[in-house]
Amino acid sequence: MRLILTAICTILLSANNAYSQEPAEFVPADNNFVIASFDPKQAPQHIDEILEQQSDDTLGRIAFLLNNAKYVGNSQFYDKANSLLDTVEATGAKAAQVMYYQAIIKQHFHEFDDSLAILDKVIVIDPSNNNARLLKANLLAIKGDFAKAKQACSSLVGAAEPIVVAACKLNTDAQAGSDEQIEKALAELTKFNERFPSSSPETASYIAEIQASMAVYIKQYSQANDILTPFTHTKQTVSFWVLYSDVHLALGEPNKVLSTLSSIVDLSETKDDALLLRLAMAEKMRNVNPAKWDEQIRQRVKLRILRQDEEHAFDIALYYMHIEKQMDKAYEWAKINWQQAKLQEDSALLSKAKQLAMDESQ
Repeated sequence: MRLILTAICTILLSANNAYSQEPAEFVPADNNFVIASFDPKQAPQHIDEILEQQSDDTLGRIAFLLNNAKYVGNSQFYDKANSLLDTVEATGAKAAQVMYYQAIIKQHFHEFDDSLAILDKVIVIDPSNNNARLLKANLLAIKGDFAKAKQACSSLVGAAEPIVVAACKLNTDAQAGSDEQIEKALAELTKFNERFPSSSPETASYIAEIQASMAVYIKQYSQANDILTPFTHTKQTVSFWVLYSDVHLALGEPNKVLSTLSSIVDLSETKDDALLLRLAMAEKMRNVNPAKWDEQIRQRVKLRILRQDEEHAFDIALYYMHIEKQMDKAYEWAKINWQQAKLQEDSALLSKAKQLAMDESQ
């Protein structure tokens, strides 16, 4: 499973609050940290330094952490937010917000059933919580319950930004559909986005990810690249750069991956598995020697397997497929991933790994 459906779940923390005319739970002191032009020469601040600049309110700090956890090198923000949540009681007026943050953290660690159970409680306590409804739709789609996912999308009509509702519905159709249905969903979303574009840069990027993912599902990689390219000069999420990398690797352009991602990942305090893997795959395509990223991803995967970190099953399967060339292990991890996630890319990974494992055994 690529990161898009789990990584974008915090988008409404900032974007849709503006649409609903409700005040955001927390506004960072420096808005440029949330949406900013990427400067590869500027090293990121340490998390403790960042938090010192923010509100003294614990829920405000948690909101800040979760809204920024989706960016490159910030995965440790989930652990920090989780620690802060342990100091807050889910009672009174704060109950729904605290529980929603708990649900975000649980989905990050692929505890989807627990996250959904919490979200149902949040929606009962606070039916106007659009954040919870969008996250619920995403998680139901990941689990393959597309009918219920679309119902959750529909519950956002009139409450969330129209393009977000349309993207939610059409992405669900694409996840459940054939190539022809995916092509139709992409065309409809593109047309809707042209007529009703979002004024929020973050939401616009989110829509572009969904459109580009649809294009990838039907192997229209050049179209996916055209969709993503206008957003590459601003700060983007891990899921965006993973998708960007997958597109250029599919186009046979490993140099593009290496030239774009190397500086971003080098400056990261925490190096994301998915980006390390794409850099190592790009090196392998170019026959780079000595390989800078190969050893790093080997050590990371060794640790993941030792810990049995099944939430990384998708990338471990890709690692065995493209780096180690052990197709039986790729198929083993693709099956583990399929137990957790039922999106188009999960199905494609499982089918490809199965075929390669069969070919290898002959």
